Amino acid sequence: MNQKPDTPPAWLTLVSHFVPPVTFGFLAYLELAPCHTVRWETILIFTLATSPFILILLSIYVKKLKIGNNEIETASKSEASKEYIKSKELKKEDQPVDSNTLYDQFAWQTKKVFKTLWFQQKKLFGLDGDKRFGFTIGPYVPDHKEFRYGVFELLNHGLIIQDENGMIYLTSKGIDFSRSVESKLDNQGIWNDWDN
Repeated sequence: MNQKPDTPPAWLTLVSHFVPPVTFGFLAYLELAPCHTVRWETILIFTLATSPFILILLSIYVKKLKIGNNEIETASKSEASKEYIKSKELKKEDQPVDSNTLYDQFAWQTKKVFKTLWFQQKKLFGLDGDKRFGFTIGPYVPDHKEFRYGVFELLNHGLIIQDENGMIYLTSKGIDFSRSVESKLDNQGIWNDWDN
């Protein structure tokens, strides 16, 4: 995977690194030049014009922002409690299906999503832990289409839930399913490149 989850395209990141410094450097030059005076309105207009690029840089480099008692976290992975997962699980009538047969029928995209959840859950919290690992792949990442396909199939079988932020988590049924097909699961070809 060439790009981390929820990051802007590479060209936009590159442009964002150059536009603000060049713009403010130009303003500094005008201020220092003997024949020009930069008014505060000009600085305000240039600041507003470069704000989209500054916001992109902030989204890349700032992982936590604390304002008063509130803390905003910009992460592409998450955790949730078992109770939260249980409250979001779909109530479906379980039809008896052999887990190994079902897993074999999954598309490769579905296996990639499931293996990522299983591997990270086992690594970070264990299969019996009180917390659940969750992640999402943002719409600007090339892998987003395969992620969405895998999520749809897993949601259909009730093996995962998805919250209002797009984060996905294994359900209790998903944990049980992972135990029954554990011999087929490995950490090859999974998403595991998070920077926080």
